[in-house]
Amino acid sequence: MNAEELKAGKERVRDLLIAPLIELGMKRKRGDTVEAHDKMLDNLAAILAYMDAPNLKGLKSVMIGLAGGKARDQWPSQISFLNNAKRFQEPEASDSEMVHSLIGSKAGQRAYEGGYLVEFYSDLKAGKHVLGSYAERNLRERGAANKRRLDRIRAQQDRDTALPSDLNWMAGYAGYERRALAVLEAENCKNEAGA
Repeated sequence: MNAEELKAGKERVRDLLIAPLIELGMKRKRGDTVEAHDKMLDNLAAILAYMDAPNLKGLKSVMIGLAGGKARDQWPSQISFLNNAKRFQEPEASDSEMVHSLIGSKAGQRAYEGGYLVEFYSDLKAGKHVLGSYAERNLRERGAANKRRLDRIRAQQDRDTALPSDLNWMAGYAGYERRALAVLEAENCKNEAGA
């Protein structure tokens, strides 16, 4: 998932889950500030951006029944959303706190800006060493090589000459990109909320 797809996924969550719940009268929890509640909704949109429309609609129906407070009109916790979302659509492999922490760090931001976030994320998931100038140079080179490969496969796809193995690789790469961007967005929301 590229940045545009992540943006579209977040809008889908807002349009099909968050906005309908607000329209039905779902209110922020007592004691939550408006700012904290808005950050929670932004974080929720980023984390659930992987979900497709039918599953978001199903999740909305479940979450209505889990509203809290005396009037049963307060937003359920974020963890409740995440646990119930898995019943409809399993997210890609979950990430450790270390993965989240490093993606949300300055090193993760450099990886994003340098065009090697997917490679950074992939190596983190595999438990490889990702910090230091040598590792960063290696990640940057792999990111550039993978971008060239993606460009080549897309060109072949446009001409209907792409190999199935290349299309499968491209789909796998897109999945890692989608998850890495979602983690980065979620961590940025957390960091902004904590600032």
